[in-house]
Amino acid sequence: MADPFLRVHAVNIYVKDQARSLDFYLNTLGFHIAYDARVGSGERLLAVSPPDGSAVLTLIQAHPDTPQARFVGRATQVVFVTEDLPATYTEWRRRGVRFRNAPRLRRVVYDRTGDAADPSTTGQDRFAWGGAFTRFEDVDRNSFALVSFDEVSRAVEAQRRAAAEKLGNTGQYVDNAPPQPGRGRDPAARHAPACPIALRRDHYYGEG
Repeated sequence: MADPFLRVHAVNIYVKDQARSLDFYLNTLGFHIAYDARVGSGERLLAVSPPDGSAVLTLIQAHPDTPQARFVGRATQVVFVTEDLPATYTEWRRRGVRFRNAPRLRRVVYDRTGDAADPSTTGQDRFAWGGAFTRFEDVDRNSFALVSFDEVSRAVEAQRRAAAEKLGNTGQYVDNAPPQPGRGRDPAARHAPACPIALRRDHYYGEG
């Protein structure tokens, strides 16, 4: 029996005004609505997703007199990856997105582990790549990391595609929703397997 499907459902982002935040994510960043509904209490359940990714951000309106208010305007642990960081940075700045710094390059040394490891590799043999990163903010100054399409990201994407092909060959899909217009059905469009690479330097994505 195949392992049951499991993935992260969503990440909560606390905002002051859902309507204002929705306008930013849709019309400035180019995200899509993942879901939008109201529960019996009248509370609005609202989430957005980038057009080509698996991330789902739930936009939770934090009222000023609630404990949730202290979570508005903080550095999140969410990291977005793009194939062309300079192009995304330039375009989003043109649209008015606030960045904390211009894209920076950083060299990271790492060892391959797990399935990607070479049994003959010794502790002296390490790999290195140079990635680019920056941080941007939404209208409530919640900040997110934005990184280049580096080797770690390519490894994750390769595994995601392999999982998609495997599920496609068995006729299974990660959800039972109908295909989205113009995008078809991606069997693994909403999850990515763990990457078999262990970084050897902390705080790569930074807070500055």
